[in-house]
Amino acid sequence: MNTEILKGIRILDFSRILAGPYATRILADFGAEVIKVQTRKTANGAESNTSGYFSTWNRNKRSISLDMGRPGAKELALRLVAICDVVVENFSPRVMSNWGLTFDKFKQEKPDIVMLSMSGMGQTGPWKDFVAYGPTLQALGGLTYLTGLEEGCPVGPGYAYADSVAGIYGAFAVLVALDYRERTGLGQYIDFSEYEAVCTLVGPALLNMAANGAETSPPDGNQSDDEKAAPHGCYKCLGKD
Repeated sequence: MNTEILKGIRILDFSRILAGPYATRILADFGAEVIKVQTRKTANGAESNTSGYFSTWNRNKRSISLDMGRPGAKELALRLVAICDVVVENFSPRVMSNWGLTFDKFKQEKPDIVMLSMSGMGQTGPWKDFVAYGPTLQALGGLTYLTGLEEGCPVGPGYAYADSVAGIYGAFAVLVALDYRERTGLGQYIDFSEYEAVCTLVGPALLNMAANGAETSPPDGNQSDDEKAAPHGCYKCLGKD
């Protein structure tokens, strides 16, 4: 893996837990300088610096502690924005605006800044203030239902799969925005909905309903009802295998 592809790119990372930190970890692994912003209050549990979980999603990053409730914290954050190429956050829409850290404010410090906002439901709409983690979004997007068994209740993939998918999609979105900036000189604001990311995983079922008026596909566990995928699944072998 080429670890210098993004050398010279600096990212200010306000994100927490998994989806956002995974996106910035991918970018860090390819050479970007990532500065993770934490507070003493939030640096515990999954965000504790001593946990294996934290180290997995936040390797190759620098860090700084900022208490946004203290005088001077906002000004320091804006000074960091001025020397960065990308800002990433995964709060609900109200958090960054309550801090006065908006895309418009960032553009005053860095006109070509790229900002990725990774919220559960997007920045607009009736669900925008809902706070959600991967398992909830998997259920809302239909993935939990489709991966269950027809005779039983919805099961789900057993992990915050949606958060991992969102992290990959988020990293791709930043790369595309950086490419656009290189070609045009313009920054970009990316309104990323993790719910919409989950919906891409059940695209065939959604398209079949929208285009053909079909009913919801029945749960099929880890099987596939696509004839082109046969044989697909787990099968008993001969002998003791």
